[in-house]
Amino acid sequence: MPLVSITRLRLRGFRFLPVFAWQSGKSATQAQGSPGFLGGALSADPLRLTFWTVTVWENEAAMR
Repeated sequence: MPLVSITRLRLRGFRFLPVFAWQSGKSATQAQGSPGFLGGALSADPLRLTFWTVTVWENEAAMR
């Protein structure tokens, strides 16, 4: 049975945005290459510094 993971992150300030953008790109690349990854998406409200992710995995073991 597929497993869906939803996360939300609110940055404390705009100064953290460049590092967050760089690291989230690296994380997305890593997830896409992981066995068991079925799909994912990112949603953002950049003016409020709030970001959401949703990922779908084959099972809990694949997500971990």
